[in-house]
Amino acid sequence: MNDTLNQHAIADFYTNQSSGQVVYAKINQFNSECFDIAEVTLKTKPTIDLSPAPAQGCDLGDGTAEFNLERIRQNIIADLNLPAGIEISFHEEEDMAAIGQNPIPDLFISEAGTLYLRADHQNICYGFGSMEMEVNPFPEVEQVTELNVCPSVFPLEISPNITLPNNADFSFYWEDGNIGKNLSITGPGTYSVEIIDNNLGCGRTVSFEVSELSSPSIQDIEIESQGDRSTLRIIYTSDTPTSFSLDDINGPFQDSPIFRNVPGGPHIVYARSYW
Repeated sequence: MNDTLNQHAIADFYTNQSSGQVVYAKINQFNSECFDIAEVTLKTKPTIDLSPAPAQGCDLGDGTAEFNLERIRQNIIADLNLPAGIEISFHEEEDMAAIGQNPIPDLFISEAGTLYLRADHQNICYGFGSMEMEVNPFPEVEQVTELNVCPSVFPLEISPNITLPNNADFSFYWEDGNIGKNLSITGPGTYSVEIIDNNLGCGRTVSFEVSELSSPSIQDIEIESQGDRSTLRIIYTSDTPTSFSLDDINGPFQDSPIFRNVPGGPHIVYARSYW
Protein backbone atom coordinates (compact mmCIF):
# COMPACT_ATOMS: atom_id res chain seq x y z
CA MET A 1 0.00 0.00 0.00
CA ASN A 2 2.92 2.30 0.77
CA ASP A 3 4.96 1.26 -2.29
CA THR A 4 4.80 4.68 -3.92
CA LEU A 5 8.05 4.06 -5.80
CA ASN A 6 6.76 0.88 -7.52
CA GLN A 7 9.52 -1.29 -6.09
CA HIS A 8 7.38 -4.26 -5.10
CA ALA A 9 5.03 -4.72 -8.04
CA ILE A 10 3.77 -8.28 -8.48
CA ALA A 11 4.14 -10.25 -11.71
CA ASP A 12 1.55 -9.99 -14.45
CA PHE A 13 0.65 -13.64 -13.83
CA TYR A 14 0.17 -14.01 -10.10
CA THR A 15 -0.88 -16.94 -7.89
CA ASN A 16 -2.90 -15.77 -4.93
CA GLN A 17 -1.80 -16.78 -1.45
CA SER A 18 -5.27 -17.22 0.06
CA SER A 19 -8.93 -17.09 -0.82
CA GLY A 20 -10.17 -13.49 -0.94
CA GLN A 21 -6.66 -12.07 -0.84
CA VAL A 22 -6.50 -8.31 -1.36
CA VAL A 23 -3.94 -6.73 -3.69
CA TYR A 24 -3.58 -3.10 -4.65
CA ALA A 25 -3.48 -1.52 -8.07
CA LYS A 26 -1.72 1.78 -8.62
CA ILE A 27 -3.13 3.94 -11.41
CA ASN A 28 -0.90 6.73 -12.73
CA GLN A 29 -2.12 9.66 -14.72
CA PHE A 30 -0.19 9.90 -17.98
CA ASN A 31 2.75 12.31 -17.95
CA SER A 32 2.06 13.27 -14.36
CA GLU A 33 3.07 12.32 -10.83
CA CYS A 34 -0.54 12.01 -9.84
CA PHE A 35 -1.82 8.55 -9.02
CA ASP A 36 -4.53 6.69 -7.20
CA ILE A 37 -4.64 3.36 -5.39
CA ALA A 38 -7.42 0.79 -5.93
CA GLU A 39 -8.10 -2.25 -3.80
CA VAL A 40 -8.64 -5.54 -5.68
CA THR A 41 -10.03 -8.64 -4.03
CA LEU A 42 -8.97 -11.92 -5.68
CA LYS A 43 -12.00 -14.16 -5.59
CA THR A 44 -11.65 -17.82 -6.47
CA LYS A 45 -14.08 -20.61 -7.16
CA PRO A 46 -13.63 -24.37 -6.87
CA THR A 47 -12.48 -26.09 -10.06
CA ILE A 48 -13.31 -29.50 -11.45
CA ASP A 49 -10.59 -32.13 -11.62
CA LEU A 50 -10.50 -33.41 -15.21
CA SER A 51 -9.28 -36.99 -15.45
CA PRO A 52 -9.95 -38.25 -18.97
CA ALA A 53 -8.96 -41.66 -20.28
CA PRO A 54 -5.55 -41.87 -22.00
CA ALA A 55 -5.45 -40.59 -25.57
CA GLN A 56 -4.63 -43.26 -28.12
CA GLY A 57 -2.31 -42.59 -31.04
CA CYS A 58 -1.10 -44.90 -33.77
CA ASP A 59 2.64 -45.25 -34.30
CA LEU A 60 3.87 -43.40 -37.38
CA GLY A 61 6.81 -45.80 -37.59
CA ASP A 62 9.27 -43.68 -35.59
CA GLY A 63 7.84 -43.98 -32.08
CA THR A 64 5.61 -40.93 -32.47
CA ALA A 65 1.91 -40.68 -33.19
CA GLU A 66 -0.46 -38.03 -34.50
CA PHE A 67 -3.09 -37.10 -31.93
CA ASN A 68 -6.29 -35.48 -33.21
CA LEU A 69 -6.99 -33.24 -30.24
CA GLU A 70 -10.30 -31.94 -31.61
CA ARG A 71 -11.62 -35.49 -31.72
CA ILE A 72 -10.16 -36.15 -28.26
CA ARG A 73 -11.71 -32.91 -26.96
CA GLN A 74 -15.19 -33.96 -28.08
CA ASN A 75 -14.71 -37.41 -26.53
CA ILE A 76 -13.70 -35.84 -23.20
CA ILE A 77 -16.76 -33.58 -23.18
CA ALA A 78 -19.03 -36.56 -23.85
CA ASP A 79 -17.29 -39.01 -21.50
CA LEU A 80 -17.11 -36.57 -18.56
CA ASN A 81 -20.59 -35.14 -19.26
CA LEU A 82 -19.25 -31.57 -19.35
CA PRO A 83 -21.67 -28.68 -19.97
CA ALA A 84 -22.41 -27.34 -23.44
CA GLY A 85 -20.19 -24.48 -24.52
CA ILE A 86 -17.19 -25.58 -22.53
CA GLU A 87 -13.78 -24.91 -24.07
CA ILE A 88 -10.84 -27.25 -23.50
CA SER A 89 -7.24 -26.41 -24.34
CA PHE A 90 -4.22 -28.73 -24.24
CA HIS A 91 -0.76 -27.71 -23.04
CA GLU A 92 2.66 -29.33 -22.80
CA GLU A 93 3.43 -27.63 -19.47
CA GLU A 94 1.27 -27.54 -16.36
CA ASP A 95 2.16 -23.90 -15.68
CA MET A 96 0.93 -22.92 -19.15
CA ALA A 97 -2.35 -24.73 -18.57
CA ALA A 98 -2.81 -22.84 -15.30
CA ILE A 99 -2.68 -19.47 -17.06
CA GLY A 100 -4.18 -20.59 -20.36
CA GLN A 101 -1.11 -19.80 -22.44
CA ASN A 102 0.57 -21.60 -25.38
CA PRO A 103 -2.13 -24.14 -26.29
CA ILE A 104 -0.93 -26.80 -28.72
CA PRO A 105 -2.56 -27.28 -32.15
CA ASP A 106 -5.36 -29.75 -32.73
CA LEU A 107 -3.15 -32.03 -34.85
CA PHE A 108 -0.25 -32.86 -32.58
CA ILE A 109 2.60 -35.29 -33.26
CA SER A 110 4.36 -36.57 -30.17
CA GLU A 111 5.92 -39.49 -28.38
CA ALA A 112 4.09 -41.03 -25.44
CA GLY A 113 3.83 -38.54 -22.59
CA THR A 114 1.52 -36.26 -20.63
CA LEU A 115 -0.62 -33.30 -21.71
CA TYR A 116 -2.22 -30.81 -19.35
CA LEU A 117 -5.80 -29.65 -19.80
CA ARG A 118 -7.58 -26.43 -18.99
CA ALA A 119 -11.35 -26.07 -19.28
CA ASP A 120 -13.17 -22.72 -19.41
CA HIS A 121 -16.92 -22.14 -19.31
CA GLN A 122 -18.41 -18.74 -20.07
CA ASN A 123 -14.92 -17.21 -19.84
CA ILE A 124 -14.44 -18.56 -16.31
CA CYS A 125 -11.96 -21.23 -15.37
CA TYR A 126 -13.87 -24.50 -14.96
CA GLY A 127 -11.25 -27.15 -14.30
CA PHE A 128 -7.80 -28.60 -14.82
CA GLY A 129 -6.38 -32.03 -15.38
CA SER A 130 -3.86 -34.16 -17.17
CA MET A 131 -4.07 -36.80 -19.86
CA GLU A 132 -1.64 -39.52 -20.83
CA MET A 133 -0.77 -40.04 -24.49
CA GLU A 134 -0.21 -43.63 -25.52
CA VAL A 135 1.46 -44.69 -28.78
CA ASN A 136 0.14 -47.97 -30.18
CA PRO A 137 1.57 -50.17 -32.94
CA PHE A 138 -0.07 -49.90 -36.36
CA PRO A 139 0.24 -52.21 -39.39
CA GLU A 140 2.98 -51.12 -41.78
CA VAL A 141 1.75 -49.18 -44.79
CA GLU A 142 3.42 -47.01 -47.41
CA GLN A 143 2.73 -43.37 -46.56
CA VAL A 144 2.93 -42.17 -50.17
CA THR A 145 2.45 -44.38 -53.21
CA GLU A 146 3.46 -42.99 -56.60
CA LEU A 147 1.75 -44.44 -59.65
CA ASN A 148 2.66 -43.60 -63.26
CA VAL A 149 0.04 -45.00 -65.60
CA CYS A 150 -1.07 -44.81 -69.18
CA PRO A 151 -4.30 -42.99 -70.08
CA SER A 152 -5.86 -46.25 -71.23
CA VAL A 153 -5.87 -47.78 -67.71
CA PHE A 154 -8.53 -45.38 -66.41
CA PRO A 155 -10.81 -45.97 -64.62
CA LEU A 156 -8.25 -47.37 -62.18
CA GLU A 157 -8.84 -48.94 -58.78
CA ILE A 158 -6.39 -47.94 -56.06
CA SER A 159 -6.03 -49.46 -52.61
CA PRO A 160 -3.52 -49.15 -49.72
CA ASN A 161 -0.96 -51.95 -49.63
CA ILE A 162 -1.56 -52.98 -46.03
CA THR A 163 -1.91 -56.33 -44.28
CA LEU A 164 -4.50 -56.17 -41.52
CA PRO A 165 -4.89 -58.64 -38.65
CA ASN A 166 -8.66 -58.32 -38.94
CA ASN A 167 -10.32 -56.30 -41.71
CA ALA A 168 -13.42 -55.68 -39.57
CA ASP A 169 -11.32 -53.74 -37.03
CA PHE A 170 -10.33 -51.05 -39.56
CA SER A 171 -12.21 -48.41 -41.55
CA PHE A 172 -11.12 -46.52 -44.65
CA TYR A 173 -12.25 -42.93 -45.24
CA TRP A 174 -11.26 -41.32 -48.55
CA GLU A 175 -11.03 -37.54 -48.71
CA ASP A 176 -13.80 -37.37 -51.32
CA GLY A 177 -16.25 -39.02 -48.92
CA ASN A 178 -16.01 -42.58 -50.18
CA ILE A 179 -15.77 -45.31 -47.56
CA GLY A 180 -13.99 -48.61 -48.17
CA LYS A 181 -10.54 -49.99 -48.85
CA ASN A 182 -10.68 -49.50 -52.63
CA LEU A 183 -11.34 -46.39 -54.68
CA SER A 184 -12.06 -46.17 -58.41
CA ILE A 185 -10.47 -43.11 -60.02
CA THR A 186 -10.95 -41.70 -63.51
CA GLY A 187 -7.86 -39.52 -63.87
CA PRO A 188 -4.53 -38.41 -62.42
CA GLY A 189 -4.30 -36.53 -59.14
CA THR A 190 -3.59 -36.88 -55.43
CA TYR A 191 -5.87 -39.17 -53.45
CA SER A 192 -5.75 -39.62 -49.67
CA VAL A 193 -7.35 -42.15 -47.38
CA GLU A 194 -7.47 -42.23 -43.59
CA ILE A 195 -7.12 -45.74 -42.17
CA ILE A 196 -8.67 -45.93 -38.70
CA ASP A 197 -8.20 -48.64 -36.10
CA ASN A 198 -11.77 -48.83 -34.81
CA ASN A 199 -10.71 -50.20 -31.42
CA LEU A 200 -8.18 -47.44 -30.72
CA GLY A 201 -9.76 -44.55 -32.59
CA CYS A 202 -6.49 -43.58 -34.25
CA GLY A 203 -4.93 -44.31 -37.58
CA ARG A 204 -2.77 -43.21 -40.48
CA THR A 205 -3.36 -41.12 -43.57
CA VAL A 206 -1.79 -42.43 -46.77
CA SER A 207 -1.67 -40.76 -50.15
CA PHE A 208 -1.54 -41.81 -53.78
CA GLU A 209 0.22 -39.58 -56.30
CA VAL A 210 -1.18 -40.71 -59.65
CA SER A 211 0.52 -39.33 -62.77
CA GLU A 212 -0.59 -39.92 -66.33
CA LEU A 213 2.12 -40.90 -68.79
CA SER A 214 1.91 -39.40 -72.24
CA SER A 215 1.27 -41.96 -74.96
CA PRO A 216 4.09 -42.40 -77.47
CA SER A 217 3.33 -41.41 -81.04
CA ILE A 218 4.73 -43.32 -84.04
CA GLN A 219 5.54 -40.76 -86.72
CA ASP A 220 6.95 -43.03 -89.42
CA ILE A 221 8.58 -46.38 -90.10
CA GLU A 222 11.73 -46.52 -92.23
CA ILE A 223 12.11 -49.82 -94.06
CA GLU A 224 15.47 -51.03 -95.34
CA SER A 225 14.82 -53.98 -97.63
CA GLN A 226 17.33 -56.83 -97.71
CA GLY A 227 15.79 -59.33 -100.10
CA ASP A 228 13.10 -61.36 -98.38
CA ARG A 229 14.10 -59.79 -95.03
CA SER A 230 14.02 -56.13 -93.89
CA THR A 231 15.16 -53.83 -91.11
CA LEU A 232 12.49 -51.57 -89.58
CA ARG A 233 13.40 -48.31 -87.85
CA ILE A 234 10.56 -46.76 -85.79
CA ILE A 235 10.44 -42.95 -85.86
CA TYR A 236 8.51 -41.82 -82.78
CA THR A 237 8.00 -39.07 -80.21
CA SER A 238 7.58 -39.61 -76.50
CA ASP A 239 8.18 -37.72 -73.24
CA THR A 240 8.93 -40.93 -71.35
CA PRO A 241 11.01 -44.07 -71.89
CA THR A 242 9.39 -46.21 -74.59
CA SER A 243 9.59 -49.87 -75.57
CA PHE A 244 8.42 -51.61 -78.75
CA SER A 245 6.89 -54.89 -79.83
CA LEU A 246 6.31 -56.34 -83.25
CA ASP A 247 3.00 -58.07 -84.06
CA ASP A 248 2.06 -58.82 -80.43
CA ILE A 249 0.48 -56.26 -78.11
CA ASN A 250 1.59 -58.37 -75.15
CA GLY A 251 5.23 -58.43 -76.17
CA PRO A 252 7.97 -59.23 -75.75
CA PHE A 253 8.93 -55.54 -75.78
CA GLN A 254 12.37 -54.11 -76.49
CA ASP A 255 13.87 -50.71 -75.79
CA SER A 256 15.40 -50.38 -79.24
CA PRO A 257 13.17 -48.89 -81.98
CA ILE A 258 14.95 -51.07 -84.58
CA PHE A 259 13.76 -54.50 -85.69
CA ARG A 260 16.09 -56.56 -87.86
CA ASN A 261 15.58 -59.60 -90.02
CA VAL A 262 11.84 -58.97 -90.37
CA PRO A 263 10.15 -61.28 -92.92
CA GLY A 264 8.07 -59.80 -95.71
CA GLY A 265 4.35 -59.21 -95.27
CA PRO A 266 2.10 -56.96 -93.17
CA HIS A 267 3.21 -56.21 -89.62
CA ILE A 268 1.96 -54.16 -86.66
CA VAL A 269 4.28 -52.19 -84.38
CA TYR A 270 3.25 -51.48 -80.76
CA ALA A 271 4.86 -48.73 -78.66
CA ARG A 272 4.30 -48.27 -74.95
CA SER A 273 5.60 -45.90 -72.30
CA TYR A 274 7.07 -47.10 -69.04
CA TRP A 275 8.62 -45.54 -65.96
